[in-house]
Amino acid sequence: MSWLGFLRLFNSVQVLDVSDNNSELGVHIARVLGELDREGAAEVLPMLHTLIFIRFHDIHRVVIPLLRPFLDARQELGHPVMVQ
Repeated sequence: MSWLGFLRLFNSVQVLDVSDNNSELGVHIARVLGELDREGAAEVLPMLHTLIFIRFHDIHRVVIPLLRPFLDARQELGHPVMVQ
């Protein structure tokens, strides 16, 4: 199963905590979400309002740029997602 297929299973998740010592997990999730088109951003994790990346050292250098397309699309759709 792909990451996207896995994330689609969690359509009612409101807060996704990716706070793990394994930073690769956070990068993979950020990359998958960031590669979604506008329609996909609305369909995958539709209830999501918060992504948590505690303990991720390069959040502003790595994670936020990967997530930016997803975050922008969700903002435009009126369903913003906050990153902590």
